[in-house]
Amino acid sequence: MTTLQRAIDCVVGPHSIASLYKDYRRIETEVRLRKDYDRCIQQDIPRTFPKSSFLKRNGEAFQRLLSAYVVYSPVGYVQGINFLA
Repeated sequence: MTTLQRAIDCVVGPHSIASLYKDYRRIETEVRLRKDYDRCIQQDIPRTFPKSSFLKRNGEAFQRLLSAYVVYSPVGYVQGINFLA
């Protein structure tokens, strides 16, 4: 690869600054959404299972499970989705 080809690749190639910035913005949005989802999950779990001894022992793990699920769900988080988990 010539110097010119490498320079062009840095500007418009798959590893260009523009491409990296686009990936950065996508990840930044996902993180912001996940924080919003985490807040909803924290509020919703006690309302859905107020007397669950399982959640008293494993609440953090259950929250992590739901947080991971909503990242890959096409719907995101909806109230009551923890019934499915």
